[in-house]
Amino acid sequence: MYRLLAVDDSLVYRNIMKNIFGKYGFEVVLAENGVDAIIQIATLAKLDKKIDIIITDLNMPEKDGAELVR
Repeated sequence: MYRLLAVDDSLVYRNIMKNIFGKYGFEVVLAENGVDAIIQIATLAKLDKKIDIIITDLNMPEKDGAELVR
């Protein structure tokens, strides 16, 4: 099973991604901004788990999607 990180400051869009990709067998991890995404990635890494795919919004408060990808 692939693990997908869905990053968006909109709870509605995060839940839509969780529902859609979950139906296709993805384990979906949610984050509301780039800072939260980095915390999620680090937390999973400590458990020897990885994120296979990241889908991120570009315009978010704190750390945006472009900063996250860098």
